Amino acid sequence: YPEEIYGNFIQRTVWVKQVNERYPCIWEIQFWHDDGHMLNKFKGGELVSVDIEVRGKTWTPRGTNNEKVINILRGINIKKA
Repeated sequence: YPEEIYGNFIQRTVWVKQVNERYPCIWEIQFWHDDGHMLNKFKGGELVSVDIEVRGKTWTPRGTNNEKVINILRGINIKKA
């Protein structure tokens, strides 16, 4: 889970697959700043439980009037399931 750095903003992104569902979902979850260090305890394929915060904002692409919504899943805690 490599760090991505944008000026003073640091994030690490992971994909978490929901298990025990008929149609499993894959969630992209971002851990910001120092929260990213929580990921150091885990390896790919481990069963985890993640507490998230749902964030959202609007965005209008340049040259258009088509407003879009961007949703982000921010990880605030992760532990072994």
